[in-house]
Amino acid sequence: MALRIADSVYWVGAVDWNLRFCGSYTTPLGTSYNAYLLVDRKTVLVDTVKGTHTMEMVGRIKSVVDPAKIDYFIVNHAELDHAGAF
Repeated sequence: MALRIADSVYWVGAVDWNLRFCGSYTTPLGTSYNAYLLVDRKTVLVDTVKGTHTMEMVGRIKSVVDPAKIDYFIVNHAELDHAGAF
């Protein structure tokens, strides 16, 4: 289920509890892949998640809106933790 963080703003990302190393640092408690859904006159998805967590993100989106109704996608950069679910 999506987490409502403000009016019309939802966290739809995922938590990877099993990731222990990311780049040059350790992550003993895992990491989060942050993605946000903005629902107003238009619906916007800001970032996605690592590909292995795609269905988790889609489930969160579906708890708010039909994914087919997303009007715009914003990807901050093309690394897999931001764009992996495309």
